[in-house]
Order: sequence, then C-alpha cells, then structure tokens
Amino acid sequence: MKEIHHSLARRDTVVTPNRRLARHITQSFDLAQVKAGKKAWLAADVLPWSAWLERTYDSANRWESRGMLLAPIQELALWRQIIRASSHCNDSLDAGSLARLARDAWATHVAWGVTLDDSHIGCSHDIAAFRDWAREFDSHCRRHGWVSRALLPKVLMKKLRSRTLADAPGLTLYAFDLLTAQELTLLEGCRASGLRVEEVQPVSGRARYERCVYRSREEEMYGVAGRIWTIMQDNPAARIGVVVPDLATERSRLMRIFDDVLEPGRVLDPNPSSPRPYTVSLGVSLSTFAAVHAALQMLRFASDELMLPQVGALLLSPFLAGGESERGGRALLDVALRRSGRISVSAEHLHAVALESSRRNGICRLLTTSLGSWLAAVKSVRNLRQLPSQWSDTFVTLPSMLGWPGERSLNSEEFQVVQKFREVIQSLSLLDPVLGVLGYKEALSWLITAAGETLFQAESPDERVQVLGVLESAGIEFGHLFVTHMHDEAWPSAPCLNAFLPIAIQRALNIPHTSAQWELGFAERAMNLWSATSTRLTYSYASHEADMVRRPSRLLADMNEISTALQIGMGHYAQSIHAAARWEIIEDLSAPCLPKGYEASGGARVLANQAACPFRAFAVHRLGALPLEEGRAGLDARERGSLLHKVLALFFTTITSQEALIRLDESALRLEIGQAVDTALEFAKRDRADILSPAFVSIERSRLMRLVERFAELEKRRASYRVLACEEARQIDVGGLKLRARVDRI
Repeated sequence: MKEIHHSLARRDTVVTPNRRLARHITQSFDLAQVKAGKKAWLAADVLPWSAWLERTYDSANRWESRGMLLAPIQELALWRQIIRASSHCNDSLDAGSLARLARDAWATHVAWGVTLDDSHIGCSHDIAAFRDWAREFDSHCRRHGWVSRALLPKVLMKKLRSRTLADAPGLTLYAFDLLTAQELTLLEGCRASGLRVEEVQPVSGRARYERCVYRSREEEMYGVAGRIWTIMQDNPAARIGVVVPDLATERSRLMRIFDDVLEPGRVLDPNPSSPRPYTVSLGVSLSTFAAVHAALQMLRFASDELMLPQVGALLLSPFLAGGESERGGRALLDVALRRSGRISVSAEHLHAVALESSRRNGICRLLTTSLGSWLAAVKSVRNLRQLPSQWSDTFVTLPSMLGWPGERSLNSEEFQVVQKFREVIQSLSLLDPVLGVLGYKEALSWLITAAGETLFQAESPDERVQVLGVLESAGIEFGHLFVTHMHDEAWPSAPCLNAFLPIAIQRALNIPHTSAQWELGFAERAMNLWSATSTRLTYSYASHEADMVRRPSRLLADMNEISTALQIGMGHYAQSIHAAARWEIIEDLSAPCLPKGYEASGGARVLANQAACPFRAFAVHRLGALPLEEGRAGLDARERGSLLHKVLALFFTTITSQEALIRLDESALRLEIGQAVDTALEFAKRDRADILSPAFVSIERSRLMRLVERFAELEKRRASYRVLACEEARQIDVGGLKLRARVDRI
C-alpha cells in the first residue's frame, strides 16, 4: 500500500477494479496523513474503473457536443424494444430476461472483440438472434447519437488520437487481475498521448495460513463467526475479512448467523438504531426491502387487484399512515377480508369494507380517509399516457397520499432505502428519449424493473469486519482473512459461457470464466493476492453438505488440516441460553369460572368442541383463537353447504306441509325450487360477486336444482307432516350455560 500512497502523494489518479477497494485506499491514505501529523491535505483521487471512464469521457467532451451516454436502465430498455420487435422473439419468451443476457453478451463482444460474422454462426439460433439484435442496437445508437457504456474505452481512444496528455496527472492501476483487449488498447493510447500509466500489484507477502474443516455449512459459518467474536474481544481495532465465493446465495443465511453470534440483541429489536458490527459487500435488490416493497404494492394496487395475503401484509405494514396507531384495527380488517373468501381484492373493495368497519366499529378511520382520497387520485391517472418523467411525479405522489413511508421514525437503513428509492423513481426520466409516452401499467413495470436492477447496501461507518465476494476482496488488506466454502467442487469455480457468443471464439480469446484452465489460473492468482494482503489466512470448508461428502480443494492440498468442532462460547448466545435452561413443569387443568349469565358464542358447536377437547373449546369459544381464513377459488364445501341450506329454508318457508309438496306436479315443483335457488344465489352474490359470474351461477343453479329435487322426492315418502317453524332462533340453557341456537325445521 506504500507504493499507492506514494502515487497519491504525487497527485496521480489511482484506479481500482471495484468501488470497495477505492474506498479502502482512500481511508488508508487519510489515516496515513493523520499518523504523519498533518491537519489538512489534498483529497486522494481514487476511482473504480467505470467511474474513471465516465469522468474522462465527460472531461474529453467538455467543450464540444457529445453523444448521450446511455444509463444502464436506458440500455436495458433499448435491448428489450429491439428483442420484442424481432422475429426471433415470440410471446412464450421473456423479453426482459433476454435483454439482460443480450446486454451482457454485448459488453463481452465489445470488450474482447468477438466477431459475429456469418462464418461463425453455424446452426445456433441463439447466436444468430444475438447477431441481428446487436446490429440493430448498434444502428439505433449511431442513428440517435447514443453511446453504450461498453464502448466508452473505444470512444475515448478515438478522442485521444488528437490530444496530448503529457501535463495530466499520472494514472496508477492497482490490483487488476485481468484487463480486456479494449482496456489494454485504451491504456496504450493513453501512454502514446504522453500520459504516465503504471500497473501496481500488492507487494508479495506470506501470510500464516491454515485449513479448517467443519461438519456442515451451517457449522462452518457459526465457527467463523465465533472466531471473529473472539478476535474482536481481544483486539477491537482488528481488521477482519470473510470471503464467501457463493455470497449471492448464502447472504441471508450468513447474516442470520452473524447476527446471532456478533449482535444477538438484534433479534429482540427488529428496527435497531445502530448499524451491524459487520458489512456485506454484495448489495441486494432494492425491491426486496420492506419500505420499497410496500410502495410498489401500493402502486400495483392502483391498477390491479392484489392477492389476499398481499393485501393483508400491506394493511399491517408500518409504512402506511397509521400503521402503528391503527395496527389492531387493521388486523381485524384483514380478518374481515379473509372471511369473504376472495382470492384477490381490489382497492375499491378494500375501501368499501374499511368504510363499513369504520361506521360500525369506529376502526381504521385514518386508513378509510386516506384510501378515499387516494382512490380519487388513482382514477384520474389510470388511463393516462405520458412520458416516464411525468410518471415519476405520479409514482412519488400516490404512495405519499397513503402516508408512505409511515408515521414512525425510520432507522438508518430504512432512511437510506427510502432515499435511494426516490432516486430510482426520478431516474425514470432517463427513459423519455428511449421509450416515449407510456401507460400506467407499462410505466410501473419499468419502475419495478429499475428497483429490481438496483443493488443496494446500506452505508455503515464501521468496516472492521467485511464480508466479501471473491472479486470484491482483491487488494484489501486485513489482519485476519477467512476464506470459506473451499471444497473441491466450488474452488476453482465451474466455467460459465455466454450462450449468445460462439464458444470456440470465447475460449480462443481466453475470455474470463469460459474454461476450466482460466478458472484454475484465476483461483491461483486470487489465493496469492489473499496471501499478500493478509497477516493470518484461514481457509475452511464443510465436509458434508446435504447428502454429499465434500473434500478440500486441491489447491489447499499442501496445508495442514485442523478439525474444528463447533464450540459454544460467549459468542453463540442462542445455544448458550438454551443449554443453561432449567425446565419447570406446571399443571394448569382449570380455567377461570364463567360469570353468571354468560352467553357463549358458537351455538351448539360449544358442546361438540367441549366433548371432543375441553382445551379446544376454551381456546376457540372463550379466547377467540381461530385460524385466519384463506382465499379460495370458487365456493368451498362450507359455502356450498350454506347455499344449499339457504335454498331449503326458502323452499320450506313456502311449502309448509307434505300435502302441499305432493300436490305439486313436476313443472310446479321445479318452478318453486327454481325460485328458491335464484333467491339464494342473489343473496350469495352480495358476498361472493367475484366468483358468481353468469357462467358459474348457471352451473351452481343446476347443481342445487338436482339436489333439492332429490330431497323433495325423499320428503314425499315420509310420514305426513306440516312445518311449524323454519330457521327459528332460540336460546337454550345447558347446565347454566346459555347458548344461542337456530332450529332448521320443526
């Protein structure tokens, strides 16, 4: 790092492979100035490669007109348009996924000079399709004067031919593993223009290293976390790194385990004000954060029905107005919605149910009011067609009308998430020149895409413990470095080729990740770099994963192996607390006595439940412990039974004796039954209008007619009777317990 500090001291620009290493170098340089006794110094000029390219492009075009540099979302939109319009795409293909793959293939094609002429196409439909899409993409960009980010080095190279850079600050590249053909050409052009360009690698060192084996992947993570906790207790200032090759898939499990060991109090406080004692380099999609997910659900709700569980989650979200103060009432509203049996719910139906609940019980008044004004605004924009920049204003306004992001104070991470989402909404304006005017649903789909494409990682002031992927770990210095998941099937990694480019050419050009030989070389270089940038290096792997037995990577073959059993220490609080538990068994066989004159709900079911299980009767009828209902497609058995019950009640209210039933001829009987069925179905439509469409009603009417006709034939063969009461409500007393009962028919 001293060589890099020297470059910065002479005002060189230092360029790194990634943003995290750039931040690490800046912090290291500032710390060195403080230790040298300086009180002020010029800021270090350290940039990741992509940022340096953009800055150089802006500087080169400062005094002349330039083409518009396409943002990632603009490129994706252009690729999607081209793919959808091509003959290679049909309705069964996902144009969005194809656009992402094509964008990556284009970047590789440009960076390494992969040829796409007809001689290499062969019979591959994918390669032929990409060739046509790439030509159309390039033609589109030339026609409009747009510049793809993948072409930045090539564009800059053209501009350097007529310039001299002898007086410009030098350029130092640090910890680059491999430069593409296009990048090497640009750097040679910089040198030819007089710019001093240097490539620096971390000074070779020899860390003390060891190899540890754990019994399972879970145990490996707990073991690493426990050792980190011990190191932090001994040396709070220690810089610790954890490299996880498959960080994208292991992120959530790793964070759960690290929270359990390094900050167990977080499980008791879902919204802690302090950041975690570690950082994870890999961000996650912005749309997965609760605040953003709630906002997107509100916007979806404006144009489409939401599934019943989604509406329930939205009602209980703290990111709506009154999310805390009306939480109990909204839970009851969720219960009421579930009782309706609907699979999906519209915003209008939710407002109607909320309005009725507010009138009857005085609950959810704030929600009812905000929903009413929100619906009025929604109706005015549903059918609009306008530019994405205009939709940005709409997408900011609509969630705020429902009180987003909520009434409680946001913690640091939530605040950063909300600010980032607002930036993403505003970034939709970039799509104006690419897409033109859009409808509501199309504009919303692009907002969802933009939020999904945006990776977010909350900023943390404490970076003593960093969890990194393999690429992010390059060049960062640590006192202790743990490299996990180093078994023989994960390290070196398996090759990953791009299906849109000729495989033979990819391998001939030695493009990264296209062959086992390349992966082996990369793994060896990465291990040398870890050894050069750490004092203590620990490799680990799990000997068993699911039903498979794992062996250490062959690159670790010369290391002594330490078999590490998971130790339950101070860092593993959950198991420590569980191990220290002392069980106390208390028999509680009686509930408080019922007050005099208590009237139980549930009718005769009270007696049935009491006979089957006294505790169940207590839980259901006295504590009200009932499961939440779920939406259902069509009518379930209970609803069909209730509908038949209603038909029979209506029929026997009119036909009050067996004699009257026998007097009816076949046509008259069908007429009476039909009238009862139609009336019952009209009642049912009030609750299940979502299901009882004309076609469904026709089928259900035929079913009810057949059942009641068969029942009428049985009634005719009974002994003579007349109906004294039908659906009569009564109150009965059973051992002092008052029950409400309803007699079907006497």
